[in-house]
Amino acid sequence: MLTYVFHYTDFSVSRKEQLKRDIRVSNDKEQIFKLMDEFIADNVKKGWEEKV
Repeated sequence: MLTYVFHYTDFSVSRKEQLKRDIRVSNDKEQIFKLMDEFIADNVKKGWEEKV
């Protein structure tokens, strides 16, 4: 059986809690990609500007 892992690390020297980590584990590939996409939509795009 395969296990899929999504791990995210966020480091910022200016924050009180400098290192933030998140880990998601699933045995379903579609589920782990859905969790990853939701996490990225909620967290990663903040502060970034897409250049086309």
